[in-house]
Amino acid sequence: MRSRMRSPGLLLSRRDSQSNLTTSDLQYDQPHVSGISSWISSPLAWVFALVNLISPLARLYSAFFLVRVLLPHLPAAVTSLFPSTSHAYLSSLPILPPSLVAWSLLEAAFFFLQQLKLSYLQSLDPLAQCLKASPMLDRQERWRMFERILGAEERTGEDFIRGWFFDAPIEDISRYDVLDYMCWALFEGRNQEHLTEEEAADLVAMLDKLECSIGRQRFLAREGATPIKGKPFRFKSTMHDEGGVFPFSKLFAKLARTRKSTYEALPDMREARRNVRRMYAKSYKTFVRPGGTADSLFSGVGELRDNALESYRNVRGLVRSTADRSTAMVIAKCQRDLRRQLLAYTSLLGDMRRYSTHLSGEDMAAVMRKITSITAAMHDLETDARMAVGLLGKRVVSYIKPKVPLRFAKYNADPLFDVVSYPLCAHICMLAVTKGVLGYLLRKRGFRKYRVGKINYWVHLSEGDRIRRRYTRTRTDSLGSLDEAEAEHQRERSWSDGSDEQPGLDFDAPPTPERGNNNDHSFSSASHHQHDPIVLIHGIGIGLFPYIAFIDRLLATKRSIFLPEVDSVTGFRCWEAPSSVRSPAVVASFMSAMLGSHGFMKASFLGHSYGTAWVSFVCTYAPKIVSNATFLDPICFMLHLSHLTRMFIYQRSNPGNVGYLVRTDLMVHFTLQRSFPWTRVALFADQVPGNQCAVFLSEKDCLVASERVKRYWEQNGAFTGTSEDYVCRKAPGGASSATNSSEGGEKDVFVITWKGFDHGDFLMDGKAMDAVVERLQLMSLVSTD
Repeated sequence: MRSRMRSPGLLLSRRDSQSNLTTSDLQYDQPHVSGISSWISSPLAWVFALVNLISPLARLYSAFFLVRVLLPHLPAAVTSLFPSTSHAYLSSLPILPPSLVAWSLLEAAFFFLQQLKLSYLQSLDPLAQCLKASPMLDRQERWRMFERILGAEERTGEDFIRGWFFDAPIEDISRYDVLDYMCWALFEGRNQEHLTEEEAADLVAMLDKLECSIGRQRFLAREGATPIKGKPFRFKSTMHDEGGVFPFSKLFAKLARTRKSTYEALPDMREARRNVRRMYAKSYKTFVRPGGTADSLFSGVGELRDNALESYRNVRGLVRSTADRSTAMVIAKCQRDLRRQLLAYTSLLGDMRRYSTHLSGEDMAAVMRKITSITAAMHDLETDARMAVGLLGKRVVSYIKPKVPLRFAKYNADPLFDVVSYPLCAHICMLAVTKGVLGYLLRKRGFRKYRVGKINYWVHLSEGDRIRRRYTRTRTDSLGSLDEAEAEHQRERSWSDGSDEQPGLDFDAPPTPERGNNNDHSFSSASHHQHDPIVLIHGIGIGLFPYIAFIDRLLATKRSIFLPEVDSVTGFRCWEAPSSVRSPAVVASFMSAMLGSHGFMKASFLGHSYGTAWVSFVCTYAPKIVSNATFLDPICFMLHLSHLTRMFIYQRSNPGNVGYLVRTDLMVHFTLQRSFPWTRVALFADQVPGNQCAVFLSEKDCLVASERVKRYWEQNGAFTGTSEDYVCRKAPGGASSATNSSEGGEKDVFVITWKGFDHGDFLMDGKAMDAVVERLQLMSLVSTD
């Protein structure tokens, strides 16, 4: 079905209201900590300061070295610009060893390469990056998303909107401001002029539902409220809501049409006016006696009439002098041409929307940029028309001047904030840790590295899974040497020991424990249950290195473990390309291929911080491979709130915190500000596959709104409590289970809050990691049963 584009002029986004913010305009993540005090009070901040001094010192020495080497070989016209003693002075200065000179030159070159990379990432079109990050939501998906948001914000819808406008009073937020925000948030970062007629109608309907929800919340919040008749809640209206976005341009267009019709009828009007004057003079002389009372009265009225006409002529002369016929015609023609171009491009965009799955994001973004440039030209034309009116325009501009739009947290349109260019030696050290040391530690623990597509991952197969793979490979190879009849006979014999499956199975799939033959020693008889493997997805940081202690606890479960590497959020990888940020469909396909290549159909997924975004992708795109899910410091829940955006992007990291290293990384900021499809990352309770889920929150999390996430899960019937409420006991079969000590019944969804923990602090607490592993084992037991 063809997507009809709207006629231009119904809903046009105003010019970008985002001011030119810089990193110095941002506050630190702790309000009581300033930049200087954070550097003085923390020894770690001094370490970071010394590391950051390496690059400027290397650049300074490189400049000195190049001047000293090149100065004698420069032309005389150039050397004359330097003082006569400069050459002798530079020659007298000592020279560092060649190795240090080469290192300083490399540091300087590496710094400039980082600046070029930063400039390149800043120049990328934000809209194109949004469209590349994930496919557009269809109408049903968008409405389901909006309904879930309203359901999660039954009591705090007003705070939800105010948060995105940096806590501005709800009375200062106009209806058009909210339309701008909702169009950006729910329609893949697009502007209102990029929407089809159906999408524009949905946008207005969503705004009406949001207003009804906020009005209902305000009514229920009043104590002793009784049903009364009153006006429902509405955001403040502006002239944009009525479609009068370009009043002066419309005024000139109307003036041009009026003057054209007037000049066409001007000869007839002049003749008619002369006839009226002759008839009036003849009638006056017939019925009014000269010098009488009636003559005096009519003369006084005539003077008043002449004065009024003189005032009218003065105003008309002012308008004529500032808005003559040529100006009106030029402005009207420009407006007409721009509207025709806008209509042509919107029609083209409508045709492209029909084949959006077959077109790249850059192609659609290019057409949208054309539409936006035409809209900007219409705003420029409106400014010219306002200036052409001159003095008259100044008198009425206070009544019809468009309201300056409020700024909201439109992070993909802002520059990459708080990015630090670390020296080359720091990158080499971190690379040695995250590649060399980490690889050694994982291989020592029995992990092997594999690759699917462009994503690397580590695998540790349990004893039973290794034997199963060896058995499967041996049986497949032996069957391959037989003819077809003998192979079929061997298949029937191999499953004749009580198997429920029928002959003719795919022998590339490994057998389950119940199918194994004791004589083949396929599986250990000590294990009654065969658990699914564990997939651990790390968060923003330096890769898997901080998770070594946690991985050791996972290895104690005797289950197979998969460790994907998320390069786009691994610090000190400035050479990574923008394409290293994987789309949701790519992540889900990779997870399925990774498990299938090792003979698994399902897995227990465990994600931390940004890793929960990948778990969310799998839950929504490939739910059949999810046996159960565990979320640690999750960013995927209540993502429609502004908390994560404002805390990570619009606040500077404290230099006294170890997280300063990764929160100031270039590719980390690019991933979150340019390639973060929040509508695909956001996960709600009804989207989690199965009925086994665990959520672990940190009480003092600086990034996740833990209290709001906990309250949301309480509304959905989950067990919520602190780490002290999480009581463990032994089940009759020797397995560990967790119960609610107050209610005594096992819950399908557990939400545990670690008291006093900040984001990621559980990795430094053995008891917290043990609780996660214990809950993971219990969920796998229930899923197996």
